[in-house]
Amino acid sequence: MIKHMEGTDRYDQVGMVDLLVFFPATGFVKMSITCFNMRITGLTSKGWMIAHQTFLAVLFSYNLAAVLTIVFYCSPARATFDLLGAGKLPGPQKCGGFNERNRLATAFNIFHIGSDFCLLSVPIIVLWKVQMHWATKMRLFFVFSIGAVSSIASVMRQIADSKPRLDETCMSTIFSSPPPRSDRA
Repeated sequence: MIKHMEGTDRYDQVGMVDLLVFFPATGFVKMSITCFNMRITGLTSKGWMIAHQTFLAVLFSYNLAAVLTIVFYCSPARATFDLLGAGKLPGPQKCGGFNERNRLATAFNIFHIGSDFCLLSVPIIVLWKVQMHWATKMRLFFVFSIGAVSSIASVMRQIADSKPRLDETCMSTIFSSPPPRSDRA
């Protein structure tokens, strides 16, 4: 038991750094893909440019909101990242609980899944209108279908993560139940 508890120190020190790195990083990757799509479709019509610029603005706003939400998840902000140091701060810290963190991650994941489908649709629409041999077009559609399978797997993972697992349910029941009374003989 003691050996298990020694391994938790690193987690207590990093807190929510995983969310701070992952969600904005994937947002920047999506911004890069949007810029690539702008190069492909930018000269075709003004509508495509407006759509891409709007999507870039939404992604930028999302990245800013994600960073600010994660940084200021606790008050004071230091308590978000250093859980051991948060206990040494004077006065109580106000942080969202485990359920709020999961809801936050779920909201970010839903945005990412939706933006994945938006980004995937652009090359498919463009490819549909390009005149080329049907065999070449089918090979390219196959390549894009791999991206679609990845996006569908993200939806399935999100659905699976939203359902409570047996071990989480059992552990929360064990730790939330009152301790046994010692006055019983």
